[in-house]
Amino acid sequence: MTEQPNTCNSSDKKVSFTADYHPYLKTFYGLPFTQRISDLTGSRAKWEEMVSACQKEEGMSDEEANGILQMATIMEARYKLSGQAIRQTIEKLGIKRGLELAAGFSQRGLEFTRDYPGLVYVESDISDGFKQKPELIRRVADEEGVAMPRGLSFVMLDAQKRGDYKSVLNEFFPNGQAMWIYAEGLFAYWDEEKKANLLGIARDIFTSRPGSKLITPDLSMHNEGRIAMFEHINGYEKLVNFIVKRTKRDYDSLAFPNEQATTAFLDRQRWKYIGLTLGELGVSLNSPDALKIPLAVRTPFVADINRHMKAWVLTPDYT
Repeated sequence: MTEQPNTCNSSDKKVSFTADYHPYLKTFYGLPFTQRISDLTGSRAKWEEMVSACQKEEGMSDEEANGILQMATIMEARYKLSGQAIRQTIEKLGIKRGLELAAGFSQRGLEFTRDYPGLVYVESDISDGFKQKPELIRRVADEEGVAMPRGLSFVMLDAQKRGDYKSVLNEFFPNGQAMWIYAEGLFAYWDEEKKANLLGIARDIFTSRPGSKLITPDLSMHNEGRIAMFEHINGYEKLVNFIVKRTKRDYDSLAFPNEQATTAFLDRQRWKYIGLTLGELGVSLNSPDALKIPLAVRTPFVADINRHMKAWVLTPDYT
């Protein structure tokens, strides 16, 4: 396991508001390592603290406070769809070098390097909490009885800064060898200029690494899809009001209005794309059972997730 220190000054100080809560919400998915990561990061306590503040500031009821846990189902779909897309990239295309942007407290690097010996998996982030990630993963691996994989590395990297990629590429991603970049929780928080900047950076990286892929679920979070998926969650509007006040972000203006606008943007940026749904990737969800979501809510909820949530696999169009 490699750790690469980097004096990285973030170009975007506001990282994902939900990053601290992901570990707890992942405990409903049935994924490996999630309970230990949640326990070690105090994620459940942070979630409960946030919910308590939302109840106080937005008048959220106890029923609504319980209802917003259904966010876990949307996050599960996002996590598993992307994971399956990465697995197909590894198994079918033989691409065994990957860079995860904004990795946060995700256990994906440990999970994938365990499942694919010889895989080079580099996690990156800019948050202060990420500096403790190597020690966190060491503890999780030790407590779970898993050998620390040699192919897993951690670097501080600002996804918007071209210069931050140089040393990472030189050390882990040789020219001529295809790679994949995974981005979760970025495009949804960026305006169009920043979205285009990351695509431009990836295009330049892939030019000397033919066959490379950019994988992200974030392009599914356009306004039409987001509203359709989240309207099934009791208390979601109050949670959004709370988050907007805390982050001072207008998410409606940052997101594309619908999938047509999303693909038009990709066309303008000259990227080929495919969006893969739950059904197309054979992904099943565990959280509706774990959360005891009533069938009357579950059926339309999962149907809208399957309609709108996709794993997007992008390839530069050099023609």
